[in-house]
Amino acid sequence: LDTRNSKDLLRKLGCIKVKGGGDCPEMALSGLKSALPLALPNSMAYVFSDATAKDHKMFDEVSELIQKKQVSVNFLLTGSCNNQSSLGYKVYQKLSSMSNGQVFDMNKKEVKDVLLALKSQMSEKYVALKSIDMEKAGNSSTDLNVDKSISELSISIAGKAPILSIRDPENETII
Repeated sequence: LDTRNSKDLLRKLGCIKVKGGGDCPEMALSGLKSALPLALPNSMAYVFSDATAKDHKMFDEVSELIQKKQVSVNFLLTGSCNNQSSLGYKVYQKLSSMSNGQVFDMNKKEVKDVLLALKSQMSEKYVALKSIDMEKAGNSSTDLNVDKSISELSISIAGKAPILSIRDPENETII
């Protein structure tokens, strides 16, 4: 789907009929490899799956295509076939991290909410200011200068029981 209109995207996604299933893991990277040559430069790709990648060994090929087109890849994962310690899941994390995308683990009822949150990324004014990817759990701190020219700021944090605090320039906690 070639669109810059978020309403068109959501309408088309609403028309998708899912069938089959029970075939974990899936050939997710093969699908991504087929889609990336059709993607516009600096576009976004969304992979919807309920399983890890069976074809995780295609990482180098797919990452080369992602870098060539500068595509941001997001994985929206539902279902019970997402073993987070598997190579098939870790390849999702690596590809999303290197492309300034994200991995969203959710149940099927949350898909609409996540898509609405991603809607802001489709704006031509969207700019990713910072991305941090940590291999292991722990504390992370980063400075991000925000001024009046920024009309909207989205922060996404993932992990087991993540905690976020935001401080102003005087080091006072806002959140």
